[in-house]
Amino acid sequence: MSDLSDTVAEAIEKSEETPPAGGGGSNLNGMIALSVAIIATFIALCNVKAGNITQAMQQAQANSVDAWAYFQAKGTKLNIAESARDTLILQREIAPSMTPEARGLVDKKIADYDAKIRLYEKEKGEIKASAEGFKQEYERLNLHDDQFDMADALMSVAIALLGITALTRKRRLMYLAWGFAGFGLRANRPMSYSSFAWRWRAIRQVSAMSTRHMSLSHASSPPRPFATSPNTCWFQRAAAKSDGVSL
Repeated sequence: MSDLSDTVAEAIEKSEETPPAGGGGSNLNGMIALSVAIIATFIALCNVKAGNITQAMQQAQANSVDAWAYFQAKGTKLNIAESARDTLILQREIAPSMTPEARGLVDKKIADYDAKIRLYEKEKGEIKASAEGFKQEYERLNLHDDQFDMADALMSVAIALLGITALTRKRRLMYLAWGFAGFGLRANRPMSYSSFAWRWRAIRQVSAMSTRHMSLSHASSPPRPFATSPNTCWFQRAAAKSDGVSL
């Protein structure tokens, strides 16, 4: 883009060296130079915003992958709990001579597994909703990224037309360049703050679920050391940090 702007500047300088007989070249050159400066500044700002959107897209995609991995892990825990509950129910049915104390312990364990199953099913629904939300956020960000690309292309065409205007001295081309610049400005619509706020709420929601589950696990069993792994997902890191565990 800087090369194109330099070319337009050279065209303006050459046209100033050989002004037209009508004497209106200085005014036209000033309008062209101002237009190029405004459009180039707008393109620079768009490039900064496009870079921020690209980073947000990468973050949304990573959060979606982590959420689906957490969803699968929660499903595995749900299957294990259901299998253990069914095993206890079967043992209770095939052992009618079980003492009342032993039967009471088995019934209590079955009730504990039922509570865990209900909790896992509820958390799976919440995690699935968050994962689908991250996917929708990625698609929305991708739409805005395409809009920035289209705006950049239209602005480039506008600068090229301004360069031709400086050489041919035809104001109609300058007006056409302004039209392309206007379409580029229209294509580059700003993002709403609500999307970023939604993404932050979703991250906190899934992290809180992971932290709550780890707290329940620590209360029912002795703490176990975490294995340090570079592939540890951000849900585990957030939950471990809240529990004072270093990953």
